[in-house]
Amino acid sequence: MSNLSHLRKLTEELITKDKQIKESEELLRLALSSADAGAWTWNIELDVVNGTPKFYELFGNKISTFEEFINCIHPDDVNDVKCAVRNSIEHDSSYDINYRIRCEDKWKDVYASGKTLGHTMMTGICIENKISCSSCKRGNHA
Repeated sequence: MSNLSHLRKLTEELITKDKQIKESEELLRLALSSADAGAWTWNIELDVVNGTPKFYELFGNKISTFEEFINCIHPDDVNDVKCAVRNSIEHDSSYDINYRIRCEDKWKDVYASGKTLGHTMMTGICIENKISCSSCKRGNHA
């Protein structure tokens, strides 16, 4: 195979991979939008939190560190959230938890699911729980 044909083949492979990445990104965007979910990552070593626009909409654009995240959580829920995060980090595992966050002058119920990746990164989603029912663990509390 000549250098030129090898270069053409590599270029075609790159174009195909780029198309696949764009399709995956669009699928993820549509899934998050359909679920009305925010996605986030937390670099544990650097203590940097990043999120999608929906994540920042839920938390009011005030989250960039783990401490800022914790400061948004209802005081009665802080220990449960810290325990879930600590267990996830220690066991390099996933977690699912419901908690309340302060949004302007009210509390919102949030469901979050996340996973630790190699003890250095955590990633997940959060969804506002807009359904109130008697069988739910807890409702919207002031």
